[in-house]
Amino acid sequence: MQPKNAAGIVLMRAEGLAQPEVLLGRRNASMVFMPGYYVFPGGRVEEGEEIGDTPFELPLPEGLDEASLGLLAALRATALRELEEETGLRLHASQVGQVRPIARAITPPGNPRRFDTRFFAVLEPRLEGEIRGDGELEDIGWVSVDRLESIPLARISGRVLREALRYQADPDYPFQHVTDARSLG
Repeated sequence: MQPKNAAGIVLMRAEGLAQPEVLLGRRNASMVFMPGYYVFPGGRVEEGEEIGDTPFELPLPEGLDEASLGLLAALRATALRELEEETGLRLHASQVGQVRPIARAITPPGNPRRFDTRFFAVLEPRLEGEIRGDGELEDIGWVSVDRLESIPLARISGRVLREALRYQADPDYPFQHVTDARSLG
């Protein structure tokens, strides 16, 4: 089975906090893919997903052709749509161009669902709306990175979070192609 394109968004805040915090939600226990795990908001690209015309304001990986840039723009639009659908939050329009690709993960063969997911990050996000679940994600909220070992977090989510923390420490840190050949469970 070919993996479907998907996008996730890592929202991280640290200003005035002892430890950075990341927005996570727990997947409903009835879900086929990663039930009960805490994840970043995200999901698959829907047919007809708009590519959008907001350019990236931050450095992107070198050597991207126009088709790849178009795909990244569509994936960014997916990540932002999923953020709003799953959490009730919208990123302030002034920050859309700052949504930065930070990692890529491909679900290994043999899983009930396979995704080729690009993860995007926003540091110190300005958000509109109020947190509310959509049934897919529950217990949505900000989690301090020093508490992450006490919740069910998929191994790949931990790897993506490490990329986000590297990006937080160095905004020029390059986009990483993160692929875990092992099970995501």
